[in-house]
Amino acid sequence: MSDIAPELRAAFAWIDEHVDEAIADLQKLVQQPSISAQGIGLDECADLVVEMMHADGLPATAYELEGGPPCVIGHVPSAASTKTLLAYAHYDVQPPEPVEKWTYPPFGAVVDKGRMWGRGATDNKSGVLAFMKGAKAWLQTRGELPVGVKFFTEGEEEIGSIHLGPFIEA
Repeated sequence: MSDIAPELRAAFAWIDEHVDEAIADLQKLVQQPSISAQGIGLDECADLVVEMMHADGLPATAYELEGGPPCVIGHVPSAASTKTLLAYAHYDVQPPEPVEKWTYPPFGAVVDKGRMWGRGATDNKSGVLAFMKGAKAWLQTRGELPVGVKFFTEGEEEIGSIHLGPFIEA
């Protein structure tokens, strides 16, 4: 870790020490179907994201979109800075069909040879978790974020975020 900035070392070490927690959380998130094109599991997945953020000590609320799935929003301010980072991600995934072409179940979150297999494992449920775990690691090791962070996680990116505009405007 000698090439890592000193202020990051403790957070990176914390992440390394808690990698099993992060993997288990990602598996849980990948195992929750959330297919925006088919309207499957979106409310449940938004609720799961809120639950996971709360478990990590992060505030979060699911907001209903008129005609669309909920957005999950959380905000951790920083006393050290007036700057704010937007941490955007999405919890929806593409349909898994044709299912018979999958080596592992599309919502199985199977870890094999160091890789997790399942819808959302890389696009983009891992992104949802990366922001959460990064903030948690920093808070656990430094006590405060260097900038405010607004978490914005939506559930229809895979179909063009068609209901997001009116929500943002409102």
